[in-house]
Amino acid sequence: MRGSRLVTTERVVCFASPGSDAAVDMLADAMDAHDATLTVRPVGESLTPDDWIPEKTLGITIGGDGTFLAGVRAFAPRSIPFFGVNTGTLGFLARTDPTDLPTALEEIFRGEASVSDRQRFRVTGPGVEATGINEVTFELPMPEDPVGRKVCQLEVVAGGEYLGRYEGTGLAVAAPTGSTAMALSADGPLQYPPGNRTLQVVGLHTNRLGFRPVVLDADREVRIAADSAVRVSVDGGRPQVDADAGDAFRITGADEPAHLVWTAQDAQFFDALAGKLGWGNQQDRPESPRPTWAADAADDSPPPRAEQARRAAREAVCAAGEAVDAAVDRVRQEGAAPRQTADAARRSSERILAAVLDRSFPGIDLRSPDGTVREGDGDRDGGATWLAAPLDGRTNAERGNSQYVVSVALLDDGPAVGAVAAPAFDDVLSARRGTAPVRGSLDDDADEDVPVGPTARDDLDGAAVLVEGEPPDGLAGTLAGAGEIRRLGSPALALAHVAAGRADACLLTDVDAATVAGGCCLLDAAGGQVTTPDGKPLHLRGVDAGDRVSLLASNGPLHEALLATR
Repeated sequence: MRGSRLVTTERVVCFASPGSDAAVDMLADAMDAHDATLTVRPVGESLTPDDWIPEKTLGITIGGDGTFLAGVRAFAPRSIPFFGVNTGTLGFLARTDPTDLPTALEEIFRGEASVSDRQRFRVTGPGVEATGINEVTFELPMPEDPVGRKVCQLEVVAGGEYLGRYEGTGLAVAAPTGSTAMALSADGPLQYPPGNRTLQVVGLHTNRLGFRPVVLDADREVRIAADSAVRVSVDGGRPQVDADAGDAFRITGADEPAHLVWTAQDAQFFDALAGKLGWGNQQDRPESPRPTWAADAADDSPPPRAEQARRAAREAVCAAGEAVDAAVDRVRQEGAAPRQTADAARRSSERILAAVLDRSFPGIDLRSPDGTVREGDGDRDGGATWLAAPLDGRTNAERGNSQYVVSVALLDDGPAVGAVAAPAFDDVLSARRGTAPVRGSLDDDADEDVPVGPTARDDLDGAAVLVEGEPPDGLAGTLAGAGEIRRLGSPALALAHVAAGRADACLLTDVDAATVAGGCCLLDAAGGQVTTPDGKPLHLRGVDAGDRVSLLASNGPLHEALLATR
């Protein structure tokens, strides 16, 4: 999940521990500056359906790490991003100081915070069906008799392979976030939690040197059975059950991660290790926190303006695309009202696009087929304009069909920057004038994108042509000779397919210029061709949202073949 999505927040839900009244009052005062509803509940209570809105809710916990874990249990199953305000003693998980709340909320509502996905685990067995984020432990209860048995044996199978018989006081299976909890006290390795999809098996008070921690992919199933009665605890006792000898338990990664919000006010992971857990590597570091070679290797200089615009466009369509995709999933899975959900998704997409683009390029007009999203500062930046399609393929989205995209283009003396995100396919294309388009995942960094371009096909035999609207008479007969003709219901997606080489050409009739501007930018950068259906150059310079255009787009050689047979 991208932090840019948080600009659409309409509800804030807070779980507060006893004795946190002062921090709750600070939160309430800080919320007065934002157009969102605040609900505060004592820790331990449950969320009600009226407390939260899908994709538009922010969670907050005020208390210690126990309150934070309660927030995980409440917020994670509902995909609610949240952060913790520390009023407890340790505060390793909840890292925001109450005095930093106003600044943190400003950053979040501007879409400038980041969201870190944390792997959770799921454990099932007799009397237990729970999820956690720290660890599940299997421990021998201390006997009432002082000479009673204090050691148990646990059989462990991981990923279908026999891992061994662990002998000691018990065993912990920890997620990456829990690597700094009980697993650390048992000499388990520290793990960097963000984006880390692993589980580790750590023996507790083992009496054999050969028992070492084992790290596994979170998709691997861990199976555990004890030779005697054991106590099973999730995240320190939530829940805690007594199991009989021979009971078997299964642990694997949970499907839904916890979405943790981080702002500039929060301590970084390794700084928190030093401050909270006394990690020597950080405490004993020299005056300069970074060695010279690390400082030399870092390039903190801003990218050129055109590249900055491409990155901003990419971030904007990815963040908006995530919000649209989440709404469409609710139509598919929960039967949400299609039209109302699509309306809400489009509005959320517009807000996210406006927030992200204004952050990097303040004062530039942003227009969409539905009108002006944000009025700029007139002639600032030489009259440049962003044209956006917040939800192209709306009918498809209402039907739960995956053919929908979010698109944006910067027009500055012609097409300068374009980006198109197809969230249902986890696919994004972006380009700037003079460079080839690049393709990547909505979850990837821009640096990991790979160049793409149109096909080199020069005739219609076997060509894949995408059509939206009725072809003009002159081209209707020509297209009959194509190998495949498809209608996607999304003009921007059709152009993106041609730019990426997934289709050979597309013909779009009477479409809004704002819808196709991003795709035209991609084609221009890819070296393809975009003309009117009769072969005249199509100039985007001077077009605006609401202008209707018809166009023929393809790679160069095939374009000539299409026009020659009219």
